[in-house]
Amino acid sequence: MIIPSFAALIPKLYQDPSTGQDIDFTSIDQIGIVIANVIQILLVLTGILAVIFIIYAGILYIVSQGEAAKTASAKTALLNAVIGLILSSAAYLIVGFVARNIQ
Repeated sequence: MIIPSFAALIPKLYQDPSTGQDIDFTSIDQIGIVIANVIQILLVLTGILAVIFIIYAGILYIVSQGEAAKTASAKTALLNAVIGLILSSAAYLIVGFVARNIQ
């Protein structure tokens, strides 16, 4: 049952984001929409990976038990993961905006 709920997070491939209609590929103009959809799927996967790294950094922080070097390493990992999540979210929004205005 995890697969259907996960599939809802991923944008549908081969669908025009502005109309929601399936693309029939009658001309080369639709290739930009397909590329935008593939990029959005990759960015969703990048966001999921960033969340996994945030969880991992939290575990590192808990396991560090107050040791200065391990705590600093965990904080750096957490900061980098949050920056990655922000960047992937911003890129997802930008690609979505460009995909809607491609035509």
